[in-house]
Amino acid sequence: MRMTFLAVLLAASTASLASDLMSSPAAAQEFLPVDQAFELQPVESNNGQLTVAWRVRPEHYLYKLRLAFSSQSPGLKLGAVKLPKGKPYKDELLGDTEIYDSDLQVSIPASGSGTLKVTYQGCAKKGLCYPPQTRELNVSVAAAKKA
Repeated sequence: MRMTFLAVLLAASTASLASDLMSSPAAAQEFLPVDQAFELQPVESNNGQLTVAWRVRPEHYLYKLRLAFSSQSPGLKLGAVKLPKGKPYKDELLGDTEIYDSDLQVSIPASGSGTLKVTYQGCAKKGLCYPPQTRELNVSVAAAKKA
C-alpha cells in the first residue's frame, strides 16, 4: 500500500514538474527549421552573373566565412566570388568574424550551365548554431550583353 501511495505521489509530482517546465519561457523557445531561418531563394541569372540570395529571418545570422560556391559540372564556369561586407561579430568559437543578419545577395560571374553547389552555415541568436548546409542547384547563365 505504501509503495502504491509513493508511486502515485511520484507520478503526480513528475506531471506537475513537466507541466511547469513546458510552460516556462525557456521551454517555449522554439527554433525555426534551417530552411525557414535561412530561406534560399531561386537563383537568378542575368548578364553573365548568377545571383544567390537568402531571406535571413530576424534573430538569425549567416557566417560570411561559411559561405562557399562551386561548380559541380564542367559546363558551368564560375568567376571569383566577391562577398559583400558583413557585420563585425565576436563569436565564442570563431573569434572576430563577420555575419549577415539580414537578407543577403551574392553575385557570381559565371557562364554556361550545370550544377552550382552552395554551402552555408548560420545560427539563431538565442543560442543554436545549425549544421553546415549544402544545396546543389541546376542553373543556366544568361550570357553577358555586349556593349
